[in-house]
Amino acid sequence: MTSPPIWSVTIWVASRAPATPKRPGQRDNEDLLSFVNRQNTEWVKATRRLSPMVLRTLLELGGRETQRHFEAFDPNEMGGPVSWATGDEPAPSWLDLARELTEH
Repeated sequence: MTSPPIWSVTIWVASRAPATPKRPGQRDNEDLLSFVNRQNTEWVKATRRLSPMVLRTLLELGGRETQRHFEAFDPNEMGGPVSWATGDEPAPSWLDLARELTEH
């Protein structure tokens, strides 16, 4: 028997996760996965209206800001908790960053 792809396991687990607080813009009775997928679809549709010049400018600005952030970032510094890994205890900043990269 072969294992299912990790993304299908992740989606299955997320669909069975306990209810979380409703996020801004989340519809009543909309689960987290549906909410994220809808938000992504809406963003893609909205950015189709932007000119190539505006998109390049946004990418350039965002790239500069991201670079500044990571140049000042100490990955070994203790940060806030990462619930799935440390519960309520502080975690190294690199772990929080890894969580952000996998979620976005």
